[in-house]
Amino acid sequence: MGPGGGIIFYDCDADNVGDTGTGADNLSSLVAGWQYLEASPYDVRAYTDPKTNSTVTGISDLELPAQYYFGYSRNIDDGSNLYVNGSSEYSFSNCTRLEIGSGLENTNKIVSSYGNSTYTFSSGTNKTNLYAANVCKNLEYGGKDDWFLPSRDELKELYNQRDLFDSYKEYPYAYAFRQEDYGYCSSSEGYTANETGDGLYAFFVEFETGLELSNLKSTNRFIRPIRRF
Repeated sequence: MGPGGGIIFYDCDADNVGDTGTGADNLSSLVAGWQYLEASPYDVRAYTDPKTNSTVTGISDLELPAQYYFGYSRNIDDGSNLYVNGSSEYSFSNCTRLEIGSGLENTNKIVSSYGNSTYTFSSGTNKTNLYAANVCKNLEYGGKDDWFLPSRDELKELYNQRDLFDSYKEYPYAYAFRQEDYGYCSSSEGYTANETGDGLYAFFVEFETGLELSNLKSTNRFIRPIRRF
């Protein structure tokens, strides 16, 4: 068990070569400032306000955890949908990233761009403060308040280590983890190698197969907050 009451599922030094070298993930705790990734034991649910009403609980036969939007960044209701850098072009320097170790920075960038609320769809005026990154960033659980929305690759590693979690192994908690239509939202925006789009997509991971999908940011899915230490 981790210090936040969750489950440790990743050690960035596990594949290091020598005392100070890095492995395939190009991470060393001496450089990164953290060694372990810890995931909350269950999904998060927030009923009204992400800061005061977020809880992490198991699920029952009759009640699933809530699902959340990634959300859209727009200057005006009918304007273009943008990346978190406020541009229609993806940039590795100031947009969200994919790799392990980028989830915290991704979450901070999203919340800094979106603020207290975000658009739920690519057009129209509907907004919500219960978007995935905001809920995770404001979560206080296990005596910790440094939870964040995992990046795509952090979420894929969480899938790889899914057997560590009772919520995957035991009914009824296995329901959300195993159903194809009940995947998880990452903090990574979707893009292609020569992306010049308008920030419409984000990455999601389906926990039935581990498949990663670049879907519209209006896709609402479960969230599993993680933290690093």
